[in-house]
Amino acid sequence: MKQSDQQQLHAYLDKVLTLPERRIFEQRLRQEPLLAKEVAMMQALKQQIRQHYAEIPVPVITKGLPLKPGLSVWRNLAAACLLGAFGGLAFTAGYQQGSPSSQAVVVQKNKYLVHLESDSVDKQQQLIRQLEHLYAQHGQAVEVDFIANGNAVRLLDQESAMKTRLLELIAEHPTLSLYACHSALQRAQERGDWIELMDGVQDDKTAVETVVQRLNQGWRYLKI
Repeated sequence: MKQSDQQQLHAYLDKVLTLPERRIFEQRLRQEPLLAKEVAMMQALKQQIRQHYAEIPVPVITKGLPLKPGLSVWRNLAAACLLGAFGGLAFTAGYQQGSPSSQAVVVQKNKYLVHLESDSVDKQQQLIRQLEHLYAQHGQAVEVDFIANGNAVRLLDQESAMKTRLLELIAEHPTLSLYACHSALQRAQERGDWIELMDGVQDDKTAVETVVQRLNQGWRYLKI
């Protein structure tokens, strides 16, 4: 699949296309059976995952979503990524370069990947409480990566209302790292939504790549 098609599929499943863009994409689905089959497969897989994994409560989380012993890497990746975060792109992009490993991943006790895709005020507040909770519980022994994709990349903008508190948290906790999804930034730019990231935010990878890397390393996954 072309990269442009992957981006469109990603945006369609995440429901971030504008109404005209959505209508054009759905017209393509009616005309392109292979594309329609890909979308249907990923929607079905997404629903299947939701039936087996409940949403994680925030902010009273004491544990992340651990990789279940004995499950292969790709099934754990699907479990984490398909909880409404990436749609089919997470599955196809994560392992298109080779066969998935059948080795179980050792869960790291104090390493957490916190993921957010919404820029709603409620979600912003939940994010801050979650980060504060993790450090209150574990102290400096914990390592936390926060990855923003979708509309949540706006939270990492220089003009974001969350900038001051996020920078305070980074100053207080050197083990906290911030990531903005490269694809989400490109998508925002295409819409004319220019985002100037605050200092220290890494944006060289997509959210998918970041999640794949961290899950393979045994990090716990927390979806806000």
